[in-house]
Order: sequence, then structure tokens, then C-alpha cells
Amino acid sequence: MKNVILILSILFIASCGSDNNPTSSNQGKGQITYSVVLFDQYQNKLADQSGLTGQLYNENKLIQTALSDDKGIITFNNIEAGVYNFKFYKNNFIFYTNIDTLIFKNIQFVGAGKFNINEISGLSTNAFYSKVPFDTSYWDIPNITYEIIKNKVPTKIYIRDSTFYDSTTSYGHPKVIPIYSSGILEKWTVKFHADFPDILPNPTYLKRMTISLKPNRGISEQNIYNNFPFNQTSYDWVYESPNTFVFDSLGNNITLKTGNSGYQYGEIKIDSIDVQLYNSLSLYFGVHYQSQSFNVYSPKISVKLNY
Repeated sequence: MKNVILILSILFIASCGSDNNPTSSNQGKGQITYSVVLFDQYQNKLADQSGLTGQLYNENKLIQTALSDDKGIITFNNIEAGVYNFKFYKNNFIFYTNIDTLIFKNIQFVGAGKFNINEISGLSTNAFYSKVPFDTSYWDIPNITYEIIKNKVPTKIYIRDSTFYDSTTSYGHPKVIPIYSSGILEKWTVKFHADFPDILPNPTYLKRMTISLKPNRGISEQNIYNNFPFNQTSYDWVYESPNTFVFDSLGNNITLKTGNSGYQYGEIKIDSIDVQLYNSLSLYFGVHYQSQSFNVYSPKISVKLNY
């Protein structure tokens, strides 16, 4: 068992009598208390603060055992004047990282009256945290769904050049006039959607989501990072395909080589893209407490971006 030991040699002046000798034994019996705060593994304060054990020792002899009440207060009653040690612990809880028992040593108590150890502990916190593992299903990502929107606008399509000679000139120089036809220019927008199964167990937590976009060729992998609030249960995002399709007046899908300005042509840069959402998280119990890291991935999907 790993412990944190705070060696305190402190006089509990727990009564207001005129006796100038605080160590005299005629002060009678008194009460010593210590207050704790219990949190679950997600840093939520527990509604019921009971069940933490406190033990009072005279040297190595156990004098009294008490449990915290529903407000987190541990009370030792009928304590005589003396020098005492204290232990505080709760199964499956920690005080600091891997520290499961809090110990105070060499505390001198004068007897009659009441005293709260918190007032002289010198600690910045009196919190104990559950060691129950995180339920990572809070961050689960189900299947991603998507819809392809085909955006179409009119365009002109280069057909060929028409060549004729200009008879108005003395030399009859040839002239070239490009001939165009009407067509349709098409680009795709892919709308993705993901639902999260539940809100996160603490309002201070975020869903730190990464969208991984992996084209099958030609274009580098793209990662998009987002932070979502704890209560967001769905996410939508848009991907603009780099591909361009051109259709002639008969509906034929055409790709023409570039060479003349002023006309549209189709260009296929990638055939498909793999999409996945994932969390890569590290959650901490405040500044000095235990942490847990884990990765959660959605099923990967492949979206075809070509006819």
C-alpha cells in the first residue's frame, strides 16, 4: 500500500479555558473531525460522500475507527489528550497519483473541545478520486453516413477549330475560330454525418475529434481537428471533391485535353477517399491526479468519387 505521510507536530488548542499548560490532562475528552470530498473517475463530486475510513492511532495501537457521513465528515469522539496518528482511505479511491492512504503523524491533542484537522493540514485539497477505469464508450463513434451532392452548372465545350482564309487581306492569311457546344460542368460535394451515443460524463470534457481523409492517389492525406462540447451528440462536415466532370449535350462524360483557353474540360484527380473519425484522448484528475489515455475509432468508410 502506498501512502502519503504528512508529519505534523501541532498542538490542537481545542478549549478556551484559562489553563496555560495545554498539555495538562485535566482538559477532559474532546472531538476531532476531518472533512473529505469524494469524486467519481470523471471528476464529478459524488452525491453521497460516505464510506471513507478514518483511523486514529496512539503510536501503533488503533484507538478508534470512523467512517465519513453523507457529507464527507469523519468524526472521532471522546478523545483524550495525547499524541496521535491518523489514517484516511477508501477502497478503490486515491488521494494523489497511486496514493491510497493519507497519513498524519505526531498530532498533539489537548483533550476537551472540538478540532478539525483540515484547518491545520497544510494541504491544498482534501479530495479522493475513484480509481474505477473510464468507460470509453462515452466517446464511441458509430458508423459514418454520407450523401453526395452533384452540383451542375451550364458550360461550353470546345469542339474543334474552324479554319478559313481572310480574302480581305492581300496575302489571304488563314484565320482559326474555335467552335463550342453547350454542356454541363459537374462538381461533387460530400456531406458526412456522425452521431455520438451519449453526452460526456463531465461538462468540462471535450470530444477532441480528428477527421482523417485519405485520397487513394495524387493528393496528400488531410486531417481536420475539432473540439466538440460535452453535450454535442452529432456532427456534420463537408468535403469538396477536387474532381471535375464535363458532359456534352448528349450526356456523354468527356475529358478533353487542355490546349485552348476559354473552354471547360473534365479532370479526375482521385478515384476515392477513405474517411474515419477518431479520438486520441488523455484525461486527467486535475493537476496531480491519475490520468488515462485511450484511442477510439469509428469504422472506416471508402467513398467513390468517380463514375
